[in-house]
Amino acid sequence: MSRKRADPVFSSQRIVSLENALLFLENFKGLIYIELKCKDSEIDRLTLTVCEAVEGSPLLDRIIVKSFKMAVIPRIRVLCPSVRTAALFAPKIMTILRKEKHLVKIAEDFGADELSLHFSLATRKLMENAERQNLPVTIWTANNPRWIKRGIKLGVKAVITDNPARLIAKRNEILKNL
Repeated sequence: MSRKRADPVFSSQRIVSLENALLFLENFKGLIYIELKCKDSEIDRLTLTVCEAVEGSPLLDRIIVKSFKMAVIPRIRVLCPSVRTAALFAPKIMTILRKEKHLVKIAEDFGADELSLHFSLATRKLMENAERQNLPVTIWTANNPRWIKRGIKLGVKAVITDNPARLIAKRNEILKNL
């Protein structure tokens, strides 16, 4: 199996710090999701570092920190209580939980402000459960434009995609016809 390599045009690019990324986004008007990916042993250090980076940012009211590691959520809430948090779930979680309502309960128990779900988990039943608990839902990796119409019907807060231009065009088309 051959692996697709990155475009060599970008080979000299380096990863910027979170502080520099936030400076770059200073005039950005949308939501900013910061996903923490870490081992259990790194949760305390990573959450402290992220909180230090975002605490003084003028973008603070649009930042949502999310993670598959639920222990991140209460830690963020203690270190930086003004930052919103999201419980992040992938489809494989349903092999363990079996019922969608458990996703909402887990998010609530850990103190998350939102749910961030793979698009395949966004069902009407789950959305109703989340709404009852006042947990907005964001879906991720929704690359097919049909998710815009479905997301609007379901009441999804935001759609994260690999192809924003395509989905924005679809959203504008739908809104124009309403």
